[in-house]
Amino acid sequence: MADPFNWIYKKDILERDPRWYEKNVLGSGPFKFSAYETGQSIAGVRNTDYYHPGLPYLDGFVGVYAPKQAVRVDAMRSDRAAIDFRNLPPAARDELVAALGDKIAVQESDLNCGNMVTPNQKRKPFDDVRVRRALTLAIDRWNSAPALAKIAVVRTVGGVVFPGSPLAGTTEELQQIAGFWPDIETSRVEAKRPTEGGRRGGAWF
Repeated sequence: MADPFNWIYKKDILERDPRWYEKNVLGSGPFKFSAYETGQSIAGVRNTDYYHPGLPYLDGFVGVYAPKQAVRVDAMRSDRAAIDFRNLPPAARDELVAALGDKIAVQESDLNCGNMVTPNQKRKPFDDVRVRRALTLAIDRWNSAPALAKIAVVRTVGGVVFPGSPLAGTTEELQQIAGFWPDIETSRVEAKRPTEGGRRGGAWF
């Protein structure tokens, strides 16, 4: 429920029209919906009843849809866009900094994103919990994160709750979980170790 991509809607509205949210906006944010052009742009105006006094600072905004990274980068380079919310990989960030110098500000933080591997547990051999455990043990999270950070915004190891959140597990807590052990060699030895009967242990890999 705490994920920013989960919305809460009024029960009576959805009972009347389960697809209401597809063309309507419900919320109490800093801006009020004012206009929408399908696939092109969305606009909002300042919410004078916003529950944080004095905010927002802007009178309004226009958000432009630009799925292609090259279009977003060019829009910022040419001053047709003031900010990018989709997040850019390091190469695109460096390109903009080189082109704009002190005219651009870069903000970086941990994001709620990740690479997910989801085996189909209804098919063999993934129906065996030991195999699934072996797979997670074999992934080198702590060394792959800094490597991925060179080409993507995935850079910090985290659990279900994204790093930096008050509810997120600490590094010490994460490292107690199979697959998050800091020593990948120990994890891989455990992943390859067969188990016998119901005895707790590793799995085939």
